[in-house]
Amino acid sequence: MDINNFTEIIEKKVPPSLSEEWDNCGWQLKLGNEIRRVIVALEITDLVIEEAVSNGADLIITHHPLIFNPLKSIDNNDVISRLIISLINLRISVYSMHTSFDRLSGGNNDYLGLKLGLRDISAVQSDESGYLRTGYPPDEKELKVSDFIEYASDKLGINSRFVRLSGDVNAPVKKIGWCTGAGAFLIKTAADESCDLFITGDLKYHDAQLARAIGINVLDFGHFATERIFSENLISILEKSGEISDVKLLISETDINPFSL
Repeated sequence: MDINNFTEIIEKKVPPSLSEEWDNCGWQLKLGNEIRRVIVALEITDLVIEEAVSNGADLIITHHPLIFNPLKSIDNNDVISRLIISLINLRISVYSMHTSFDRLSGGNNDYLGLKLGLRDISAVQSDESGYLRTGYPPDEKELKVSDFIEYASDKLGINSRFVRLSGDVNAPVKKIGWCTGAGAFLIKTAADESCDLFITGDLKYHDAQLARAIGINVLDFGHFATERIFSENLISILEKSGEISDVKLLISETDINPFSL
């Protein structure tokens, strides 16, 4: 498929206009004129590039932008520069959908709720950022936080020992709020929405202290676990459109989780 036609289709499904002003969504590297095979991954690493090569991909679509901070030079001793040089030499393009996909109706945050089997998922109107979602446990049966940790860990495919909790492990779970990735800035908003449990990643010390002070339980499932769903969700959205049937879409199978303990 012509690269410009491909761009038009994917940007119709995931408009770059949804992204934050500080973000860098869209083409990171645009090489060549045709798109035939695409790897969809959370972000670019050396292993993801190797996977793209082994699958004959000419494009990698990522959630996290390859180029986030402005580059003043291309230096092979710098990690991002080295990845860029490698991709250019291999003629592999990169397109990123970051905050645009987080805010998207049906994007990361809605899909996390579906993945967890939550009920009555809705975007919070008072949340001007556009990320916060709320919902309720998967059935009418009352769950404790400890039960939900095991349930959600299984649904997200992670070991529950990696989950951190700020709060009461025995507290009942009635209303849940969440934001994929680093969403701790929404803890107070979730509490204001009467959520007794908030799910996110990258929880910091002072965020946890705030949660305790205002009486909301917070589960940190990690940045990776809450956003690894990007690939399967995006591919499903694009395949359902039926507009790029002549392009092969592949989910990256490379484990890029940087944490092992």
